[in-house]
Amino acid sequence: MYDFKDVFNYSKDLNVLYVEDDLPTLEASKDVFESFFASVSIATNGVEGLEKYIFYKEKTLNFYDVIITDINMPKKSGLEMIRDIKKLHPQQEIVVISAYSDSDRLLELIREGISNFITKPIMPKQLIQILYKVSQNVYSEKIKNNFLIEQTKLATMGEMIDTIAHQWLGPINLIKMQVEMLEMEINDGSIKKENIKDCSNKQILQINHVVETLNEFRAFFRPSNDLNNVTYKDIVSSVLVLLKDNLLHNRVAVELNLNDNATVLIIVNEFKHVIMNIINNAIDEFKNHKIQNPKIIINSFLRDNNAVIEIIDNAGGIPKNIIDKIFEANFTTKASTKGTGIGLYLVSIILQKINAKIDVQNVVNGAKFIITIKNNDI
Repeated sequence: MYDFKDVFNYSKDLNVLYVEDDLPTLEASKDVFESFFASVSIATNGVEGLEKYIFYKEKTLNFYDVIITDINMPKKSGLEMIRDIKKLHPQQEIVVISAYSDSDRLLELIREGISNFITKPIMPKQLIQILYKVSQNVYSEKIKNNFLIEQTKLATMGEMIDTIAHQWLGPINLIKMQVEMLEMEINDGSIKKENIKDCSNKQILQINHVVETLNEFRAFFRPSNDLNNVTYKDIVSSVLVLLKDNLLHNRVAVELNLNDNATVLIIVNEFKHVIMNIINNAIDEFKNHKIQNPKIIINSFLRDNNAVIEIIDNAGGIPKNIIDKIFEANFTTKASTKGTGIGLYLVSIILQKINAKIDVQNVVNGAKFIITIKNNDI
């Protein structure tokens, strides 16, 4: 049996939406829930509950950790509200408070994937058991997702360090060659002022390239959860600097059609992970299918007050039997030694945080990933 402390260990940082139309029950239960959770928002019917759910998502870029709701309510029932919430967030943890007279509705709720029920009148033991189960589920899911994100960042860091070495090797070798040529001219007495000036200008260009690359990598690895209003063009430019060596090595042509007005409110480094992941997956597919003229097209534009970015490749497309599964956890088409199955799942998690939508579809000779985010005018 669990007690308050057991529940509180998992629930203390969670945010809850509580929906109940009976005001005395609402006030009394809210006081109880506030002793368990970090915050408890309330609503008195399904319409108000859904409005608060959407508002909270837009304001915080996060979903409520737990929804606790009655079934029979005016304007919109708990069941109807749950269905609407599940469309926005299929993994939402939901607890339903039901009376014995609601038994005919319970089967419908079970069909919707709801398995956590508290019966009226609420008994302390039952409440403790359900809140422990739900809070532990949410806590475990957060730990798992944070682990996946950190695991992917570490893997990316290893790849990026190798990329840094390759990208710096070229400019450093050029600077070395130019210095050696100057030394030769000094030794044989043929040095000229214009040669020194020309060499200096070329070295400044190479040094600026190294510094630009360094700044991009430093920004990429700097941890930040701050939201910034940026254009897709800025994000794509930074990502292409980071992936320059990989793209050149695999002879991948990149075509850009980017709208300067397509601005989005995002966590910049996490969104770079999204774009890099999709591009790197395309590069892997180019190699797997031995594509002769690999090409990636990146478009961004405004549509219905949304900023849209498309990443299109000619790598052969995604098989129809798996295209609906590629954003699922642990799904991978790569060999066990080459894929963890967290790449595109992580993409979906990152985009979910900023209320973005990602779709994928096959096009002629390849695949197109489409990311849609509400446009934010600068």
